[in-house]
Amino acid sequence: MRINKISIDNFRCFKHIELDLDADIIAIYGRNGVGKTAIFDAFEYALVGNIDRYNFDSNPPDYLQNIFTKENAKVRVDFTNK
Repeated sequence: MRINKISIDNFRCFKHIELDLDADIIAIYGRNGVGKTAIFDAFEYALVGNIDRYNFDSNPPDYLQNIFTKENAKVRVDFTNK
């Protein structure tokens, strides 16, 4: 089983993004502050249920929500049997 797509809504710096991960090799690159770490945090949140490097004092955690909206953060990871 392998991840073939991630959909991120209202999560940290992203209002909405869908990443197709169906290729054999994936590279995530960019300058500082554009959301590379947020993508990996979204994976961790979707697969584990939290982001281990943050403190969980608020419910829902305040590190998830996009600063431009009050809508709940949503992350969806799709798998394929390749």
